Amino acid sequence: MAHLNAVRLRYGVFLALTPSLSQLRPFLEECTALGLLRMSGDAYQFRHRELQKHLADRPRPPDVR
Repeated sequence: MAHLNAVRLRYGVFLALTPSLSQLRPFLEECTALGLLRMSGDAYQFRHRELQKHLADRPRPPDVR
């Protein structure tokens, strides 16, 4: 039961800190218009492998606690 409560708490924090879809969609559409992303079915893909690699290789920001 304690584990379930911890999962619920983490999920609640995740939802609180994650931008809503209404904020994310304009950002993704702008990236698509700039040629950074492309639509493939219902998913976005990086158009440039170098950009994807650069972003993946960057150190993650410290956790906010």
